Amino acid sequence: MRQLLFLLLFSCTAGLTAQISEGMATYDDINLQSLRMTIDAPADEVEERWEEFWEDRYDIDIDKLDKDRNSLAYLAEQVRLPLVSSKNVNLYSKVSDVDNRSDVALAFAYNESDVITRGSHPDSYRAAEAIMNEFRTLFYQQHFDEMIAEVRDDLEDVRDDGRDDSKDAEKARRKIEKYKDKIADYEQKIVDLREEVGEELDSSEEMAARATELERKLRDLEQQRSRYVQ
Repeated sequence: MRQLLFLLLFSCTAGLTAQISEGMATYDDINLQSLRMTIDAPADEVEERWEEFWEDRYDIDIDKLDKDRNSLAYLAEQVRLPLVSSKNVNLYSKVSDVDNRSDVALAFAYNESDVITRGSHPDSYRAAEAIMNEFRTLFYQQHFDEMIAEVRDDLEDVRDDGRDDSKDAEKARRKIEKYKDKIADYEQKIVDLREEVGEELDSSEEMAARATELERKLRDLEQQRSRYVQ
């Protein structure tokens, strides 16, 4: 239920958080103009997928630079990324937890005084922006595909349990009917025997003993029946 609610909340908020903005971010002790975006998911999940994204898509290993309570910064020095620049660049990034959502920051810098921004390197900036969009799209695809698969598995388990419960209930109903028939049969036998005792005084003791035995069987059956009927 919590996962389904998250899906509904995301459909309402995704449009508000989809924009990529430009602003300052701190990577360890370095402040750089950076691309920023918000991901509607916890930081630990975003961090894992962010590391996988750079390795799987661009064959870049981003090293953990600095970790504090709410954020994790990364650095990949002098990487070759032709999509962004013909020259090697330093790749800075950071994932921060903000109220159970994640702020992702990304900066490319040739050095601390030459950072790729919208104004200084517009073509490279647009390429970096496209990478941010690519990550966001892939993240949400994987994120919700996994959640949907989990809900489908849970649903199938519930359906299987329901089918098993239906089978058990049908078996119980058949046993109840069986015991009801047996009880009715024994009750009739008791009535018949009591009538017999009244008509045949010579065999009254024998009939009484048989009646007692049948009453005992009746109680046993009723006790068995009570296991299925509360």
